[in-house]
Amino acid sequence: MKKPVFQSASGDFGKAVGDVFQKETISETARNNLIDKLRLAIKEIIKPKNFMGRGFNGTVYQIDKNFAMKIKNYAKPSLETSDLVIKKGKNIFKNLKTYYGEEVLQIGDLKILRNLGKHTPAGVPPEKLKDLKSLEEIYKYYQKEYLPLFAKVPQKSYDAVAEDFARLNKMKYSAGEYCTFDSKNPGNILLAGDELKLTDEINSINMSETNSVGKLMELMLYKISSLDSIRSYGDNTEEAKQILRKILIASEKANLPYDTRERDRVVWDGVFKNAEINEDVDDFIQNLEIIRGRNPRLSKRIPEVEKYVDSVFCPSFKGRSRELEKVLDNVVGKPEISEKEKNLIIEKIKNALQDILIPSRFIEEGTHNAVYKITTKYAARVPVNTQITPSTLGEGFEWGKGIFSRMRNYYGEPILQAGKFQILHNIGFQMPAGIPEHLSKTMSEHQQKKYYIEKYLPKFASISQYNYNQIARDLAILNEMRFGPRSFGLFDSLNPNNIVYGKKSLLLVDEIETLCDKPYANTTAKLLEVFINRATKDREAPDAGEKVKLVRKIFKKTLIAGMYADLLHADSKEDCRNWEIALRKCQIKTPLFEIINKMEQIGAMPFDMDEKITIAGRYIDTLFSVNPTNI
Repeated sequence: MKKPVFQSASGDFGKAVGDVFQKETISETARNNLIDKLRLAIKEIIKPKNFMGRGFNGTVYQIDKNFAMKIKNYAKPSLETSDLVIKKGKNIFKNLKTYYGEEVLQIGDLKILRNLGKHTPAGVPPEKLKDLKSLEEIYKYYQKEYLPLFAKVPQKSYDAVAEDFARLNKMKYSAGEYCTFDSKNPGNILLAGDELKLTDEINSINMSETNSVGKLMELMLYKISSLDSIRSYGDNTEEAKQILRKILIASEKANLPYDTRERDRVVWDGVFKNAEINEDVDDFIQNLEIIRGRNPRLSKRIPEVEKYVDSVFCPSFKGRSRELEKVLDNVVGKPEISEKEKNLIIEKIKNALQDILIPSRFIEEGTHNAVYKITTKYAARVPVNTQITPSTLGEGFEWGKGIFSRMRNYYGEPILQAGKFQILHNIGFQMPAGIPEHLSKTMSEHQQKKYYIEKYLPKFASISQYNYNQIARDLAILNEMRFGPRSFGLFDSLNPNNIVYGKKSLLLVDEIETLCDKPYANTTAKLLEVFINRATKDREAPDAGEKVKLVRKIFKKTLIAGMYADLLHADSKEDCRNWEIALRKCQIKTPLFEIINKMEQIGAMPFDMDEKITIAGRYIDTLFSVNPTNI
């Protein structure tokens, strides 16, 4: 491509812009000189040879080596009016190192920008789209031209863009109006030399921290153009993974939020599918959150993130973990195993131990135990703050007895126990009720409240009534079980993390105490303690404020589930206390026993369960209406 030769008119106008740009105010003489120079130069500037790129709202032309002009699409510049307004740019975003979208000068409808020189937009440029005749040709350009080019961009260039996203997240136009970068058009991120640059205007939004990992992924791995998304990376998935890896590392260095916007999750899912990454997105994000929470210092965090990302992007669970899985596959389901099978299992656990109990395999931490991934099928549960060594694995080997097999949503019973090392079925991604234990340890009180209100409440309020009914049914089954003359099963509701959402169901995951001396101790009050009263095992849930309606949705589903499984009785002081706390958090003043008695009456009606659930729902809605919230 020939280097543009700037005619005297455009060169003179560029010089006039530079003169004005250097001064704090624009004198009348400078204003008139600028307009005169522009009138002479405009036709020369907008010639095809000076075309630089086209965005969703405007087209950019080169003025000279320092400046460029942005003209609204399909608009004809009007320079003949005598009262043409000239304004200097506000320089709001001067602290952004990679941003070239803020005008240095506005003349009428024309915007003068800094010239970032020769560049290539992300995705498929609009001028290329015009030439490409079919979807196949468009995909070919994206896969064969774009992905390899941007995969070669140095990590430091990705780091610089992520740092600017982090700076944007701290900026506001005004109270409640946050700065957000437009990710609809991939052409808003450009490659100039070996550096990535941001362009286009920065919008305002009434939502904080929208400049996320998901937004960078949308710009660089999801959108072909402002109108279309990519559906396949073809044979260039490795280049796409290289770009994604650089985005993730850069975002970790800048502490960017992973998925602030609802759209972010759509983008994450699409990118993982296109890149053929066989990892649950929720699971992946949660593991990144765990690594971030445990390693505030970047010098320790980044190597862990790199190791984890590489383990996901490449085939994983080879060697010793996979050998253990194969042995377990051959014995799981048997009522008992032979001495030979037992010794083989212990041998395989010893061999794989150092591969399992590492941060990148960490799943979750509870009151007493931590859980690690063995493979996608199996997980290991070990005591918190206890060192497990190969020498202790043969002590007290126990094969799982399947005592709780009737409880279909209970995943806390081990398949086997070797010393203090237990093997469970791996349920994959899980979101605990309340605030995950590992995150709460690294969060301030404000951060905990934000997580509880913005992440936990919306998710658990959206879970189906059927799932709440099934978890209550399992507690009812537990109430009927006996483990000795005065020994009953008790579910630990003090830690809300003992119920999780995974496998598209609510699941019980902690060990069940079998030495409780009180029968029928698993009640609706215990579910209220988990779902409404507690944020962590050590902290009561915060008041939900304007989100109290979400708390009420969870309360309604919990009460109906309690009626469904006949768990409404409140026979202890602890039960009554949990009811009182839940009613307070729902802003309900109706006495608890009035509510319990009414729900029990509905449960005793001679109708089928579906009809009773409908009647109970209407009653609870009426209860809410006679107890209006403060919002």
